[in-house]
Amino acid sequence: AEGGAPTPEGWRMNRTGVLLVTTELGLGGAERVVADLAMGMDRERYRPAVAALNGRGPFAARLREAGVPVWDLGVRGKRQALSGWRALSRLIADEKVRLVHAHLFHAEMLSRLSTRGRVPVVGTLHIAEGRPMPWRFRLDRWTSRWCAVRTAVTRAAAGFHASALGIPVSDYAIIHNGIDLDEYRPPVQRAAAKAALGFDPELPVVGALGRFDWQKGMDIFLEAAARLSAARPAVQFLLGGWGREEAALRERALQPDLAGRVRIVARPESPRALYSAMDLFVFPSRYEGFGLTLAEAMACGCAVVASDLPSTREVLQTEGGLAGVVVPVGAADALCEAVSALVGNGAERERLALSARARALDFTPAAMIAGYESIYARFF
Repeated sequence: AEGGAPTPEGWRMNRTGVLLVTTELGLGGAERVVADLAMGMDRERYRPAVAALNGRGPFAARLREAGVPVWDLGVRGKRQALSGWRALSRLIADEKVRLVHAHLFHAEMLSRLSTRGRVPVVGTLHIAEGRPMPWRFRLDRWTSRWCAVRTAVTRAAAGFHASALGIPVSDYAIIHNGIDLDEYRPPVQRAAAKAALGFDPELPVVGALGRFDWQKGMDIFLEAAARLSAARPAVQFLLGGWGREEAALRERALQPDLAGRVRIVARPESPRALYSAMDLFVFPSRYEGFGLTLAEAMACGCAVVASDLPSTREVLQTEGGLAGVVVPVGAADALCEAVSALVGNGAERERLALSARARALDFTPAAMIAGYESIYARFF
C-alpha cells in the first residue's frame, strides 16, 4: 500500500536479515543488480528482503515469484518522501532488520536517515553522477556518519565521488556488477538473429540498447547513424530500450536523413535477441558507473564502440589493452568515423568481439554476490 509497509503474503515478521533498499524496481541496471543479489545470496543465512521507494515494476514481480519479500514504500515523488521515510523506519524496526544495503542516491539517503546508526547501512554507488548537483554531495557528507560501509561498482565511480566528497577512494570496496553469462552469449548464427528481427542477414547491423534518457546518449547514436547513412547506405541500424525520450527518438528517426534506416524496439522482451543481431554495439553514454548493457553486449560477442569514460575503460580493460574502441563523449562525428572504420574491417571486428567476450567472462554473478556477502558477514 502506498505510504505503508504491508507484510508480504506468507512472510513472518522479524525474519529479515538483509534489507535491500532501492529507489525503484522498473527496468534498469541497478534494479537488476538488486534483484540478482536478493535471489542469489545465501538466503538461509542472510534472509533477504527488498524495499523500494517505488515498488512497482517487472523486477518486483520477478522477486516475488522467487519468494523474496518486497515492500513498496509508496514514494512516487517528493510529496511522499516523508511518508516513505516513516514507512521505511517502521519496516526496519518491525522486521528487526540486521543490515540495510541501499542502492542509488535517494534510497541510500532515506536509509541513512531511517536508521541513524541504529542499524548498519551498506551503500552501493552505481553511477558517476554527471549532472551538476552539489547538494547531493553535501547531503552525502552530512549523513556519512550513518553509513557503515561504502561500495562502488567500479573504481572509476568510486574515484569520482571520493574526489567530490573529499574522502579517500580506499573508503570504497569495489565490487563489479555481474551478468548472466549463460543468458548472454554469442549467437550460433548471427545471420539468423538478424533475419528474425526483419533485417537483411547479409548486411551489417549497428545497434545500441539501453534506457531512453539523456544520460545514455541515444540521441548521439542517431546523429552518428545519420552521418553514416550517407557514406554507407548498406548499414542497418537497431535501437532498443525504454524510457521517457522514446517519442523524441522516434521522431528523430523519421527525419529524411534516417527515415527507413532505423528499427526501434521499445521494451524488448529479449535483449539478447537484439545483441545477437548486432555486428557492432554502440555505447554512447554521457556518464556512467558501470554499464550493464555494455557488458551484456560484450558477452554476446559484439564488437564495441563506446564513449571514452573512466568507467567504460575499466569495463573494457584487458591485459592486452581495451576490448573495444572508445571515442570522445558526445562526439557524433568521431562515433561515426569509428563505426564506419569497423564496418569496413571484418577482421578487426572479429578480433574485438573475441576480446570483448573474454573480458565479459570476468563479470560473473557469483563473484558479485561473493563480494557483497563478504561484507554482510561482518555483521552476522
